[in-house]
Amino acid sequence: MKKFVCKMCGYVELKDAPPEKCPQCGAPASQFEEKEDAVKTQEDETESGLKEKHVPEITVSGVCSMVPGCVDAHIKIGSVLHPMEPEKHWIMFVDVYLDREFISRIKFNPACLNPAVSLHLKSSEGEFAAVSHCNLHGNYIAQQQLAR
Repeated sequence: MKKFVCKMCGYVELKDAPPEKCPQCGAPASQFEEKEDAVKTQEDETESGLKEKHVPEITVSGVCSMVPGCVDAHIKIGSVLHPMEPEKHWIMFVDVYLDREFISRIKFNPACLNPAVSLHLKSSEGEFAAVSHCNLHGNYIAQQQLAR
């Protein structure tokens, strides 16, 4: 999937043009490069085992026991949990978007974290997306429509 990628931090812009400033690291638009294979989807990945361990799985729940009225979004990297092997193979981070607007980056320490995260969203509508970044295999995206 053709997208713009920040050369400084690896942020992927989901819109059709680079931002004036990277929302993750603050780099100017000149630090973005257009890449043909910036992110892969489940449909794009053909190599055996890669999509099962790299494409984020999103589960959305309208019920939250912590914050009344919020929408919980759970992200697990891979239908088969991605390995977290320090200095070898791990998920470095997952970037999260709502309606193609960047909302958060979650970094993973491979020595003590599994590649999964839960978020408490204020919005109950829109397109929710997660882009995972593997240190060896690059970026993978999953998207899901929020609806209550």
